[in-house]
Amino acid sequence: MSTQYDAIGTRYNSMHNLPAIHPERPSAIAALCDISGKRALDLACGTGRYSRLLIELGAVSVVGVDISPVMIEGAREASKGDSRFEFRVADCSKPLQAWDEKDGPFDVIFAGCFLNYASGEEEMLAIWRNIHANLKPGGRFVAITTNAMMSMENDIIDFYGFEIRNIGKVKEGWNCRLTADTDPLVQFEFYHLNKEIYEKCATSAGMTNVTWLRHIVPDDERKGTGFWDRFDKTPTFIICTAIRGE
Repeated sequence: MSTQYDAIGTRYNSMHNLPAIHPERPSAIAALCDISGKRALDLACGTGRYSRLLIELGAVSVVGVDISPVMIEGAREASKGDSRFEFRVADCSKPLQAWDEKDGPFDVIFAGCFLNYASGEEEMLAIWRNIHANLKPGGRFVAITTNAMMSMENDIIDFYGFEIRNIGKVKEGWNCRLTADTDPLVQFEFYHLNKEIYEKCATSAGMTNVTWLRHIVPDDERKGTGFWDRFDKTPTFIICTAIRGE
């Protein structure tokens, strides 16, 4: 994963201009609810887009972690020395303690498009164990991930600036390749696993109240015009939330 994102670098930011990405922000805001005064961890933070949103929503500090040094460099540059942000290079799928002894675990953890890099049950369980280990008891986890309610037997073509192709079956789902209609093109691979794997691994790791939330489209001039009809029918992402057990 590091190699493909080191190669993409900050070009990844150009994807945010595509309509396929636009429902992510309002969906994340609705799912996060009130995080005023909370300490947050952003797993697979990339260039820090959602780290900055967490601060906008009231978090007092954010630690962002990503496997790609190139992405972390971009995140640090975008934060412009703001002391509320700390960005670290680490593989979030390996045993990780992102908190220090003084402050303890985090109140909330966010993961934008990270769970979908687990290739199967073993890797998914390792990720959920990291989430559990870095959350306070009763702390909340919110993730944007591939729509685990939907099959990926068929390719998704010309979808709001995205093309998503099934490039192979794996035991618990599919290996996929996403091509974004940016200039130059951004392309990367990920995994689309079954809902049951998410829930089984979350529970095994000690998480509770696993909940699935549908997307929310932006409240702008496109809403109610039919523009989002295809997205509403076959959304490519879903919000997954969970709580660390007491």
